[in-house]
Amino acid sequence: MEWWAEQWMQGAKPMTRMQLAWMENLSEIMQQEARFLLALAESSQRIATCYDTHQATRRR
Repeated sequence: MEWWAEQWMQGAKPMTRMQLAWMENLSEIMQQEARFLLALAESSQRIATCYDTHQATRRR
């Protein structure tokens, strides 16, 4: 029984390493996406501020 458990664990190790690598990549992708969304929100805020400023000067 111990031999079978050892064989199973040896087979599971590559799969575990692959899953760990996949999860690390997924984490990195999610961090990059969060940075992208933050940059998008900041630029949208700047555009909105410019638009509001432009509209305020036209009303005068």
